[in-house]
Amino acid sequence: MGAEVRHERRVVAAAVAFALTGAGCATPSPPVVEAVGREYRATEDERRVADNAPMQLYEAKQAVKRLRGADPDDAAEVEHLARLARIRIDIARRAGAALAAEQSLTQLGDERDRMLIRARTVEARQLEAEADQAMRRARLLEEQLSELRAEETVRGVVLTLREVLFEVDRARVLPGAEVALGEVAAFLNEFPERRIAVEGHTDDTGDGAYNQRLSEQRASAVAEFLVAHGVERQRMRVLGYGESRPVAPNRTASGRQQNRRVEIVLDRR
Repeated sequence: MGAEVRHERRVVAAAVAFALTGAGCATPSPPVVEAVGREYRATEDERRVADNAPMQLYEAKQAVKRLRGADPDDAAEVEHLARLARIRIDIARRAGAALAAEQSLTQLGDERDRMLIRARTVEARQLEAEADQAMRRARLLEEQLSELRAEETVRGVVLTLREVLFEVDRARVLPGAEVALGEVAAFLNEFPERRIAVEGHTDDTGDGAYNQRLSEQRASAVAEFLVAHGVERQRMRVLGYGESRPVAPNRTASGRQQNRRVEIVLDRR
């Protein structure tokens, strides 16, 4: 590929990046997005990559495109997509280097070079497998959050557990709620890298100080259940908000029921 072609590709890539990020009026991209974009462009300019690994280079380009399309305010998603894009870029580099070395092997006739090529090929395949595994885990996370009826909020992903967990004015988890909580514990154990907050809430019936204590006790009861089912205590913060954060009006029975809840929040960081 000649210098003119590579120059044209850089111009097109710059135009695409400008179109994706907006003409200065959109939310600025996180620094990692621009850094990954530079890494991709540098890889694209390597002749041995462009000539010998076009498929891997295309997959890296698509991964960068998905990264640029992510919500810049969703730090966890940006970080996840940036990692996948860098894996794809590294795969393209290694694949290009391996094939270039293999093409020159007939002239070298050196067993040492053959071993080096084999090692690079194995490493590239390992990176490919790592990328596939990361993508499968991302899909699994999405599927399980959907099954648990999780909601994406500005605070993070929220799992809401309502009053079926407790008797009225009680903080002991009911036996009938253990199945639902067991599913939550299994999910959290599947993704041990995610930190969580366990937050208790009440309606505004009764004394405010009493409601505050009750919300703390209910959050603690849920946290203890999760710890007993394998969730590491150091991953979680346990908080009570009493009646201060209603999600519905307290003037109706239905609204009060919605406000009596425990929420498990998966942190973005």
